[in-house]
Amino acid sequence: MANLQANLRSQYAVALEDPHRLHQSVNHLFYENNPEDRYSTLFFADYDDASRCLRYANCGHNPPLLLRANGELERLGVTATVLGLFKNWKCAVEEVSLRPGDVLLIYTDGITEAPGLTDEEFGESRLWRFFAPTLSCPSKCFFPSSSPGSRSSAVPARPTT
Repeated sequence: MANLQANLRSQYAVALEDPHRLHQSVNHLFYENNPEDRYSTLFFADYDDASRCLRYANCGHNPPLLLRANGELERLGVTATVLGLFKNWKCAVEEVSLRPGDVLLIYTDGITEAPGLTDEEFGESRLWRFFAPTLSCPSKCFFPSSSPGSRSSAVPARPTT
């Protein structure tokens, strides 16, 4: 994970101008600098508030859930396979428009694959049942603030009018 983060940071300057080149470069560095059995999933997104456009690449990551203001649920699906397994690798970049009232939930498999008391995985449907009741909250109470010293953060993708 640290290697992937370092690769992303070192290549970030090209991200906004050429996300395809960013992903190719990061995959190449990750592939060249890790053992054959190491790979990583990645969801990388860039949001332009003026156009309300979210550009994203989903490299084998859990699909973020986009709840439209009209109640429709969309999944931001995979645009490429995982990073670091293949030398010759291609990654598409998709775009989606976010409208007022839309909510985007980005999560990791650490949530959906967490075992319960009976070793049953938490799962995407349970995540959604847990998350859905919070949708009526104003964005400032959408997620509780992190405790002091915590490195976690969550920001709702809730464009304003």
